Amino acid sequence: MDTAEAPRPAPAPEPPLAHLAARLAAVSPPPAPSMPLSQALKVWLAERAKKNAPRTLDAKRFHITNFLRHVGDVRINELSKPVIVGFKTARLAEGRPARRWTTS
Repeated sequence: MDTAEAPRPAPAPEPPLAHLAARLAAVSPPPAPSMPLSQALKVWLAERAKKNAPRTLDAKRFHITNFLRHVGDVRINELSKPVIVGFKTARLAEGRPARRWTTS
């Protein structure tokens, strides 16, 4: 009876510079937090006030308030496609129209 072990497959080659990327990640400081969404939207609305009519600004404030009510006052870098799709899904569940919605 042969008791020799079968040869083990060679480990997968490590991607080039992977060890450097791992070391850099370990010593790099975390990214600085971005500003809260509500603050960024206030700045954006102030810019829009120069170009939009008051009624348009009111409509934008209304939609921003609804969005913030759903997602909370998160930091900008915390926004992601799943968060936005969750907002869309919640609005559709409320019976809101889906026209002009894009998630791509």
